[in-house]
Amino acid sequence: MFFLALVAFAVSLLPAHPAAHESGVADRPGMSLSKGMFLVAARHLEDPLFGESVILLLEYSSRGTVGVIVNHPTGAKLSEIFPDIGRLRERNDPIYAGGPVARQQMLLLLQSDAQPEESLQVFKDIYVTTSAAALKKMAETLTPETRFRICAGYAGWAPGQLEKEIARGDWTVVTADAVTLFDTDPAILWQELLQRNFLLEVRLKNALLWTRSGKERFM
Repeated sequence: MFFLALVAFAVSLLPAHPAAHESGVADRPGMSLSKGMFLVAARHLEDPLFGESVILLLEYSSRGTVGVIVNHPTGAKLSEIFPDIGRLRERNDPIYAGGPVARQQMLLLLQSDAQPEESLQVFKDIYVTTSAAALKKMAETLTPETRFRICAGYAGWAPGQLEKEIARGDWTVVTADAVTLFDTDPAILWQELLQRNFLLEVRLKNALLWTRSGKERFM
């Protein structure tokens, strides 16, 4: 599969030390890193590329990590970039800036009942592919209900880099879902995920305090 080969190639090119991506990741207790997770930039992260970003992890293994930014739309429209591909010529959806690596490479994120050819499952019925054939097939049957996003480029981490960044606390790890990915306004996605995580942490802390106080009453 071409996309799987692309991921393997991308991971193999990742440096042993931070290069294209010099931010960090803060993991919530009990939340493990894996593909299909969101990385949500912390408020203090002022990196021009990754500040206020939400990244969907596409691959996470001992060989490295590949992800794509899903909330930074560019000024380029699908109708401008794909004027000859099916119904994309009628769409004014933006192309998203997926990351600083291979910016000429288009990645299609798609919700589908069946796995498209040359694609990688990210989570549940969400797939990613760089296949032109898969893009054309989707464009031929495109409807207003089709959930998809096209991103230019991706982000990458060398083996061990993401784990080291976790300790710095520059990101929050959140489980991804289709509604959040496709239906949330990109302009508020970052803020909404931060708020959602904050409220969850408050509930967890309150539950822990309640458990401790309950134990003390019976001691």
